[in-house]
Amino acid sequence: MRKTLLLPVLLVVAALSCNRSSEEEYAPAEISDLAALMADYNNIDTASRLAFIDSCRPEAVAFFKAIAEEDTLDDALASAWSASLAVAVFTPAADSVFPTLDPLREQLGHILGEAADEGLELPRRRYAAVVYGRPEAVLFVDSVALIALNHFLGAEYPGYSRWPAYRRLEKEPANLPYYLAEALVAQAYPYQAEGSDATLMSHLLYQGALAKAKLAIVPRAEVRGVLEYNAEDFAWIEENKDRLWAELVASGLLFDTSESTAARFVAPSPAVRDLPSIYPGRIGRYVGLKLVEDYLRNNPDATLSFLLSPGFYTAQHQLTP
Repeated sequence: MRKTLLLPVLLVVAALSCNRSSEEEYAPAEISDLAALMADYNNIDTASRLAFIDSCRPEAVAFFKAIAEEDTLDDALASAWSASLAVAVFTPAADSVFPTLDPLREQLGHILGEAADEGLELPRRRYAAVVYGRPEAVLFVDSVALIALNHFLGAEYPGYSRWPAYRRLEKEPANLPYYLAEALVAQAYPYQAEGSDATLMSHLLYQGALAKAKLAIVPRAEVRGVLEYNAEDFAWIEENKDRLWAELVASGLLFDTSESTAARFVAPSPAVRDLPSIYPGRIGRYVGLKLVEDYLRNNPDATLSFLLSPGFYTAQHQLTP
């Protein structure tokens, strides 16, 4: 189990060196290690319990609101969770994969700092690392973002063994910064299109803008990581990108407004089968990124906030990836 102080600590250490395009350094973000603190809760004395509750009450209240629908925090509630099956099962694995939160604090500090430098307006919020049984890897409750460490325990974690391969791939620890960045950006800049504006093309462009934002703000981001492909699938897609675009145009689906069509191209899945060839899942995100990059070649001054706005992704563009 991670050794933590009873009070959450903001570690002011040398920040992670920035990504491929900037020499900027950013201070680590503050993340309460609620997972470790809650696991230790039943092993500490009453005074320490009270100190813990007072020190990170907003994060703990948000956590129990999410898992128990309780808009409060008290000793009995915290004690019951500390003895829960979820804590017993997930905490040892999370401790093994994340023996310290320092790298995550540095990554989040970089994400927030780079986002501000890029002109993205992300709400100020508190952050807490947790373990729980909910399906969300990052969950927003009031002004708190809960980061579920048990969603990133590695593809070989026994608890994921019944899941299909494409889902297990998502669970690699290296994917956590990408998930966190996407959640923060998508929360601040949600997809907003209805009716005739909600075409498959608009979904692709929005997903491409999200991918471009992750490339800009995640430290040492790589396209393959942003799009969540393994090396083999990504290489195959790159080799067949011209055929992919030709088949997509010929299909007539780009201006389809069905939500189910959009989901088949951008939601997690083992494969996309709507075209003559079968492509890896979420192929629409790859196409969207290529379209956004084509737009930026002709409009290099376009900001990320514009790319993430309906003014961009619902407009008619002459684009070729």
